[in-house]
Amino acid sequence: MAADGDESIVRQVGDEVRIRLPPGGPDALEMRFRPIPAKGRRCRMGQRDGASDEQPAHEVELREDYWLGTFVVTQGEWRALARWAAAGAFLRPDGKPWDESPSLFKGNDRLPVENLDWFDAGAWCA
Repeated sequence: MAADGDESIVRQVGDEVRIRLPPGGPDALEMRFRPIPAKGRRCRMGQRDGASDEQPAHEVELREDYWLGTFVVTQGEWRALARWAAAGAFLRPDGKPWDESPSLFKGNDRLPVENLDWFDAGAWCA
């Protein structure tokens, strides 16, 4: 991980991790993530009622800590990720092309991205 002030893709600044996408691009966006201590904690997943793939409600234990974005993912950030992934020939798991602009509410790159599907969300987290 790079020191503060370095232009690397991933760098640590205080307790945040900052990631720049696309790496080295003139229009790179910096996303910020904070650590969430969760290892060994228990939570409830699923539903008693609802879709069959969401049942049954059950308790799980988290095996690792995780990182949470400090801010919502914007349409501009999503577009940068989609372009970077497509240019590097990274495919979605379902084989569909990347949608650079999936949001219904368009017009400003600072608006939160919405209307993502399961594969889009998984790609963002990977």
